[in-house]
Amino acid sequence: MEQMIRKLYLYTRKEENQEEAISKEFQKEIVAILRTEIEQKNESEFERVRDIAFMIGAAGEENGFIKGFKYAYRLFMECNQKYKEASDDKKELEGLISRLQAITQKRAGELEQAIKSLGR
Repeated sequence: MEQMIRKLYLYTRKEENQEEAISKEFQKEIVAILRTEIEQKNESEFERVRDIAFMIGAAGEENGFIKGFKYAYRLFMECNQKYKEASDDKKELEGLISRLQAITQKRAGELEQAIKSLGR
């Protein structure tokens, strides 16, 4: 199932025209953090660490999507189960109401007959 969610994630990224591994906003955040943590004396080291950070960020975004999707699926299934239970309860209540109406009508008929017999 997780493999299918990963495919869905990649499809979603393509649909959103996000060809980069991670979003532009996330890239900016990573670069800002690295600029403050790594002195700019060695630009090639900065680029190497930046690329690693981008890979980690991409994995984080993908895993976040997967976890969110799984949570949404569980929530959907729980809601679906609650809906089914509510539908079953509704059917049971409708059956009880029908039986109660039938009993009430029968009882009303019996009472009407009893009242008529008292009046004779």
